[in-house]
Amino acid sequence: MARKYMKIEQLAEIVRERHQQGESYREIAASYGLEMRQVKKLMERQ
Repeated sequence: MARKYMKIEQLAEIVRERHQQGESYREIAASYGLEMRQVKKLMERQ
């Protein structure tokens, strides 16, 4: 099973702003074609 690598670190600021405005990680991930866990882990690392 191949892993999908994306330059998700570039989205950190945008994701943070959208989450503060009330969007869920699931909604944000769907809009970028990512998995929810990728977005959630990104915010944990920040």
